Amino acid sequence: MSTGGPTVVVVGAGYEGKRRYYQRLAALGARLVIVDEPGHWSQSLADEIAGTKWVATPVSGNPDTDTGAILGALERSGVRAHGVLTFFENYVREAARVAAALGAAGQSAGCGRRGAQQGPHPGAVRAAGAAHTAGPARPLPG
Repeated sequence: MSTGGPTVVVVGAGYEGKRRYYQRLAALGARLVIVDEPGHWSQSLADEIAGTKWVATPVSGNPDTDTGAILGALERSGVRAHGVLTFFENYVREAARVAAALGAAGQSAGCGRRGAQQGPHPGAVRAAGAAHTAGPARPLPG
């Protein structure tokens, strides 16, 4: 994996069958930062995928509380995100709020109010260096 690629924060890694998503993002050159609750299977990705960082944060199920906890954990870890996404429908609101707070590419904060939209936002996919055919491009910071 290229160490000079964009940093993509993944909020809530989902189930273990999604491992290939993270492998593919890394193969495209993204530096992954996976944020999930302590003891989650995704912690092993930090050892398996070069350049991947895993950040533990408590999960309460309250989007406001969890967004604050995620932002605090990222700040303490010194992470500067270019994109924020999730592959787990339970974290769509949190991922959108984190992206908005960081000024990073990702789902709009309004998408969580409309319901869970499974799958990453095209802007976050582009931040990872992947092609995406739908949606307007949002320039990355920096």
